[in-house]
Amino acid sequence: MTVPWHDTNDFYWSGHVGGGTVFALEYWRSGYNYWACFVGLIVVSEWFMLMSIRDHYIIDLNTGLMFAQFLHMYGEKTCYFYDVCIVGLP
Repeated sequence: MTVPWHDTNDFYWSGHVGGGTVFALEYWRSGYNYWACFVGLIVVSEWFMLMSIRDHYIIDLNTGLMFAQFLHMYGEKTCYFYDVCIVGLP
């Protein structure tokens, strides 16, 4: 609340692109390929929209993608024991 984003050239990752990427990765991993492609198109349109209205820089969007990939991998490793050993999911 106290950071003046428009007065300085600060770096912050894009939650729009990151959130959509997490959804696309989760759909793809769960086998819902149609929905993964659909959400992937939404992520691409968010990318171009955020660039066209000059809300984020390219590094912000790239970091959103990388952060989403990291969170998805971390979530899979964290939930592996519970999903496979306790619940019995493949």
